Amino acid sequence: MQLIIDLGNTQIKYFVFDDNRDIDTRTVSYDHWENTLTQLQREYPLIEKCIVSDVNRSIQQIYRGLWCLYRLFCVCGLATAL
Repeated sequence: MQLIIDLGNTQIKYFVFDDNRDIDTRTVSYDHWENTLTQLQREYPLIEKCIVSDVNRSIQQIYRGLWCLYRLFCVCGLATAL
C-alpha cells in the first residue's frame, strides 16, 4: 500500500493506493492534518511507502509524522522575476 499526500495552498489531500487502485481519498484543512494522518495509518497499517507533493514547503511536522515510511518528497519552490 502507498500513501500519496498533496500539500496544497489551503488543503491537504490524502490518497491511499493498493495495487494501483485508489481505495481511499480525503481532503482536509491544515488544522486537521495530524488527526487524518493518524487515522489513515491506523486504518491502513500495511502502508509502506509515501509520496509527498508540497507546493509551498508548508508543514515540517507532517514530514516527522511519516518517520516510519519510505518517503519521496516533491517540493516546488516557485520564484518570481523582479
